[in-house]
Amino acid sequence: MKKNYLSVVCLLISIPLIAQLYVEPEKEVECSVFLAKEGRGRAQQGLEIWDDYIFSCEDGGHVNIYDFKSADPKPVAGFELASSHPDNHVNNVCFGVETKRGASFPLLYITNGKVGSELEWLCFVESITRRGKRFSSEIAQTIELDGSKWAEKGYVPIFGAPSWLVDRERGFIWIFSARKRTVAKVTKHAWENQYVATKFRIPSLSEGAKVRLDENDILDQVVFPYEVWFTQAGCMHDGKIYFCFGVGKQDDSRPSCIRVYDTDRRTITARYNVQEQVIYEPEDIVVKDGVMYVNTNTNAKKTSDLPCIFKLSLPKEKPVAENPLDEIRRDPERAGGVYYVTDLSHPVTPAPKGYTPFYINGYFRHGARQIDDEVTYPAIYGVLEKAHATNNLTDFGKALYERLEPFKKNVFYKEGDLTQIGYRQTREIGRRMVQNYPEVFEGHPYLKTNATNVLRVAATMQSVNSGILSLRPGLEWAEIDNSRSFLTTLNPYGNVCPDRSPLDKYILGKENSWYKKYRSYIDEKLDVDAFFTRLFIDVTQVESEYDKYDLIHRFWLMASLMQCLDRQVPIWDIFTEEEILAWGEIENYKYFAQKGPEPVSHGRSWGLASRTLRHLLDESAEDLVRKRHGINLNFGHDGVLMAILTNLQAGTWAREASNSKEALQSWKYWDIPMGANLQMIFYQSEDNPDVLVKFMLNEKDLRLPLEAVEASYYKWNEVYKFYIEHCDKVEKSLAETLKLSYEDFNYNRAEIKAGIVHFGVGNFHRAHLEAYTNLLLEDPSQRCWGVFGAMIMPTDGVLFNALKKDDGIYQLTTCSPSGEQDSMLIGSLVELAWGEIDSEPIIAKIASEEIKIISLTITEGGYKVDFNQSRSVFWYVAEGLKRRMEKDLPITILSCDNMQMNGNAAKYAFMSYFEAKYPEVAAWAKKKVTFPNSMVDRITPVTKPGKVTDVCCEDFIQWVIEDNFIAGRPAWEKVGVTFTHDVTPYEIMKLSLLNASHTLLSYPAYMEGFRKVDAVMADERYRAMIKLFMNRDVTPYVPVPEGVDLEAYKDQLIERFSNKAISDQVSRLCGDGIAKFAVYVVPILKQMLQDGKDISIEAFLIAVYCKYLIGARTESGENIAISEPHITPADRKLISGGSPAEFLKISPFVSLGLDKYPVFMEKYEQFYAMQVAEGLKVLLQ
Repeated sequence: MKKNYLSVVCLLISIPLIAQLYVEPEKEVECSVFLAKEGRGRAQQGLEIWDDYIFSCEDGGHVNIYDFKSADPKPVAGFELASSHPDNHVNNVCFGVETKRGASFPLLYITNGKVGSELEWLCFVESITRRGKRFSSEIAQTIELDGSKWAEKGYVPIFGAPSWLVDRERGFIWIFSARKRTVAKVTKHAWENQYVATKFRIPSLSEGAKVRLDENDILDQVVFPYEVWFTQAGCMHDGKIYFCFGVGKQDDSRPSCIRVYDTDRRTITARYNVQEQVIYEPEDIVVKDGVMYVNTNTNAKKTSDLPCIFKLSLPKEKPVAENPLDEIRRDPERAGGVYYVTDLSHPVTPAPKGYTPFYINGYFRHGARQIDDEVTYPAIYGVLEKAHATNNLTDFGKALYERLEPFKKNVFYKEGDLTQIGYRQTREIGRRMVQNYPEVFEGHPYLKTNATNVLRVAATMQSVNSGILSLRPGLEWAEIDNSRSFLTTLNPYGNVCPDRSPLDKYILGKENSWYKKYRSYIDEKLDVDAFFTRLFIDVTQVESEYDKYDLIHRFWLMASLMQCLDRQVPIWDIFTEEEILAWGEIENYKYFAQKGPEPVSHGRSWGLASRTLRHLLDESAEDLVRKRHGINLNFGHDGVLMAILTNLQAGTWAREASNSKEALQSWKYWDIPMGANLQMIFYQSEDNPDVLVKFMLNEKDLRLPLEAVEASYYKWNEVYKFYIEHCDKVEKSLAETLKLSYEDFNYNRAEIKAGIVHFGVGNFHRAHLEAYTNLLLEDPSQRCWGVFGAMIMPTDGVLFNALKKDDGIYQLTTCSPSGEQDSMLIGSLVELAWGEIDSEPIIAKIASEEIKIISLTITEGGYKVDFNQSRSVFWYVAEGLKRRMEKDLPITILSCDNMQMNGNAAKYAFMSYFEAKYPEVAAWAKKKVTFPNSMVDRITPVTKPGKVTDVCCEDFIQWVIEDNFIAGRPAWEKVGVTFTHDVTPYEIMKLSLLNASHTLLSYPAYMEGFRKVDAVMADERYRAMIKLFMNRDVTPYVPVPEGVDLEAYKDQLIERFSNKAISDQVSRLCGDGIAKFAVYVVPILKQMLQDGKDISIEAFLIAVYCKYLIGARTESGENIAISEPHITPADRKLISGGSPAEFLKISPFVSLGLDKYPVFMEKYEQFYAMQVAEGLKVLLQ
């Protein structure tokens, strides 16, 4: 038989696939025809092999028997199954473990497989008898599957058509099916479905002729990703499900595929895409003697070829991966890092001659667990449930919700708990310890196990102990204990570790510079907005309540976690392959920075674990002095184990790195998976006084930077001396670095008094007014100008709690166009209150004598007065002023919002409210309240660091204020603020040049696929258009403030827009276009039309904006999440009409009467018909 080898590639099929990361397809698959059948018969289906007999089944119930040794095309016999029936598809057959008395073969389990049939949920168990060449069967048992209440028990339900797969090696039966039918007309997208394998006992014949299996009989369930269509059948081998899919060459949209699903590791471990080899419809699989046999069927209407049985090679062992990311490609679950669950067993290396093991010490991480915080589960379910209730989920988001919502009971209130997988894997560690080193447990060994005070760690300790006891039931422990008092040695990084240094909290926390790098890698390698657009229709609704950087990380944790759970629902497909690899690199860096040799940690990140290493060494030394044999085991956490390895200088663990790519070459955080452990196995010899020791990571020998006696065996006295000296040096270094300062304030916060009440403690405020004020507070004469943060929105809770937790302190990072970053702690926000808890503290603070200014960043929409709204900013201020009025205390209301004549707008809004609701306050305020105008400028993207309180912004900052403060003001001019009698020239210059240019680049760039402003500005077309717009269209109409170099200002704007470090989101600039056009573009356009100027750029911009709103799709067909909070019903009606001409009547443009300008209309219609790139070309000719 001819063998052929083919390098298999993924086939392009018509069914859309999510670009999730899966194990690489098998390459160099060995495939040949094993048995070419002489006839067709009915449709070929199930296949099974026993000894030298091949049982090949046909639809309806006929069985042909072939000789396995000769592979003769002609059957040696045939018979009808006792369950033969037109509806019995005999989709799958498996021999079991029990043989009925008098039978010739084990019981045969027959899958019907016909959807909608009365037999669909039945498995016929038949006993086969051979008399010479005559075979016959009888039904020995019928098993019915009842899946009606699986969901109530937290299991994933299946649509039907169960395949009954007998695991003869382990003695169980697995039901393999899917959530819904696997044909393309039902499952259109991979993310709509998942494969489900459910484990049951094999019912014995003694249970009766009819047996029913339901939710109470389930022993285990594993859910696998769906990435291939059209199920056929398969078998069990070595704990893995081998299953085939597709119909072969008769339909290339449903190609022949084989998948290997590992029920132990709960993942896809092999993928065969064999359309060019298994050219006929694959029907069933048998694995025998290291070979895979695939039964196939041919369609007489499409080919004269006869069906055959193919022979394929089993998955081959992969060569060592060339780089860490290839390791993830080989085994995608590794991307979960410390959530990785894998087989930790390895063969024991032979000891030097004459040596036997007698003592074991070590450090053991807990087994597989739930996510160990109280935020992730509520955040993920909270955002999905709210989006579901408000119809804000995309189709993909709905599919994710449908997966996770029934799963909720499997995770809620279980934060940090050891899972059943965790119990099983750690129990096996104890059992292997006894099996691999039986001498250690002989006689009356000394047994001691200690754990930290964390419940899952203590449970792991007990689980390991139970594994030991299962093989040595008579053993007694000298000590079993878990305590917080052990943290100083077993987890010196713990938040509740006694005597933990504040410096270590700072160095390991997000305030340190490693976190800035970590965040920059997220911005560089991930498109966070694209991720959320995948799930939510209106992302702004999510961003209003959640920090998107924090939330995407929690989705990542949830995806990583699933492999740890007995009842799991894989959600890796919410991330693309590129995102999974990026997250692997980014999260690896985080662990490296916190527990490894990242230079910014000054050696403290890994140095603290030298105390744990010393503990292990000294403990062992004492036990050896006392001539003990046995075990002395310590239980803790992943980070400590990583840092111990750095101290051991094993492999590349101690290699320094300063960025994520370098760190990935030194560290692979998935090498510390769930249940990871470091064991020190001690050996002694009657003929040699030297005690030897070997170190093992996850039961695999470690090489140390010492000379070995043999292989990985070292002299204990040399090991002890080397590492104790190392620990002494590290301890000395820790004492030195403890002198480092981490205080960034040049003033004593305790001396600061609040003189300003601010409404709207958002990112811009914390990057602008607070930044100026923080600098000003260094002046001893200005320490009465701290800020009281008044938070009044229901959605402010997350930020309020985070700021309150950190006493109002947060980190501000400024980024220059050159890429340089500077970070500082801001301490000027000295008091906080949230009106949702209690309104009184805010009102009382407004009324207090020390408050001289009420400042606002409430956005343009915040000045639209709703007289019926309760507890609005107007109500708070009115209530506070009513009390101030009693003491006749004047005050200034200072608007810091990015709008023209913001003081005038604030005055109109507040006075309107006062006159309607508080007339006595209105009369007093006319004399005692001033409303200065101000112009503010600092690009502060929506993008926020992972810590919700921290802010990132550009290094440019400007504030021009009308000097009209009735009750006094801070001396902000000392820190760069400009005070003037008229801010109008500054406003016009900024709004016409900066804001209008932002609007100009945003819509064309977004339509072309740009997502970051710096990337837009790197495109010479946009750069040239912006310069032309500034110089030709805007400059003639801009009044130049005294002392301002306008040309230098424009050049600076170009540089600011190009700032890669800020990387402002184009989508942010596209938001609220109706309001922005009215303020930034229309005033200039109106003057240009009156003067007969060239309005090509403006016509181009409005044409693109029209396509943006009417089409709501980019030029590549991507849906646009439109954000227009100020759109009117009339605007919405005009836009929905789809007419470019009618579009010009929406509120920003209607007053211009653009349809009366033929030159404008000609260019507008011309640009509307063009792609953006073509329009740019015309503009720049």
